[in-house]
This record gives sequence, C-alpha cells and structure tokens, in this order.
Amino acid sequence: MGDIVKPIGTWISNNIPLSVGIGLFIFCLFFEISKVKIYPLSWLAKIISYPFKKANEKQADSVKNLISELRTDIDTKLGEIAEESSRNCKAVRESLAELEKRFDKLDDKQTETEERLDMLAAARIKNHVLNFARQCRKGELHSHEDFANLFAENTEYQKLVAKYHWSNDVYKHDFAYIQRMYDECNNNGFFAHE
Repeated sequence: MGDIVKPIGTWISNNIPLSVGIGLFIFCLFFEISKVKIYPLSWLAKIISYPFKKANEKQADSVKNLISELRTDIDTKLGEIAEESSRNCKAVRESLAELEKRFDKLDDKQTETEERLDMLAAARIKNHVLNFARQCRKGELHSHEDFANLFAENTEYQKLVAKYHWSNDVYKHDFAYIQRMYDECNNNGFFAHE
C-alpha cells in the first residue's frame, strides 16, 4: 500500500490548490450526507452564487427601469397620437360641415337654376301657344303634325304649372280656342298640307 500512497502524496504536493479544493469538497460532502444538520455544500453554493445573485438583482433592476421608461415613453406617444387623432377628427368634422354648407348652397342654386329653366321653358311654350292661336285667328292653316307638337308642348306646360302652382287664364283661353280649331279642322279635313 505504500506504493499507492507515495504517488498520491506526490500528486497532492504538486497540485496543492486542486488538492485543497478536492479535500474541501469531500469534507463538505461528508457533512451533507451525514445526519449532522450542517450543510456546507449548500452554504458553499450560496457563497459562490452570491456575486451572481447581486448581478442578477442589478440586471433585474435595470430591466425594471427599462420597462418603466418604455411604458412611460409608450404612454406619452399614445397620448400624443390620441391628441393628434382628436385634432384630425375635429378638422375632418369641420371640413365635412363646410362641405355640407357648400352642397346646400349648390342645391339651392341648382333648384333656383331649375326654376329659371322651367320658367323659360314655360314662357317659350306659352309664347308658342299664344302665337299659334293668333295665327289661327288670322286664318292661317296648320298641319296635323303642328297641332300634335303643340299638344305635346301643352302636356309639358301643364306639368310645370302643376309643379309651381302657376295660373294663366289667357293661356287656358287660347289653348281651348286651339283645341276647338283642331276639332273643326279634323272634322272638316282643313289641315295644311304637310
């Protein structure tokens, strides 16, 4: 057995730090396994891990600070976005209100223009009927097609009168005269040649 102990002793003397570490490990292992309530390996693990634990706490604190800063930045940005969105919505509502006013004005102008055009069309038809009646009184002959066109114009005129609630007794009188002349020409066949 002396042959085995000698090389181990030589190795231990050559590797003192490693030998001390192995010895400490075996000593701690003995107490961990034994029934004695001392846990040197746990204690040693706590001592070794202490600097890492402090580093982890610092890292955790820096991560918490970073998250807090990010949350503050995000809240600030969301607030700015909400304010800008509110301003944009307000501007859009104002623009829509302005457009509605303009469309109302355009509708009014369009209605006014339609009325003027209807009045011009009615005046043209009325003139045509009055001239036609005057020509009939002078004895001028008109074709069947002339009467048909005049009756079609009268239909349009009557629509305009109903739309705007106009009244015109002269027109009614002259148109009644034209209808009598048509009936007379139709019965006697005195239409102008077409």
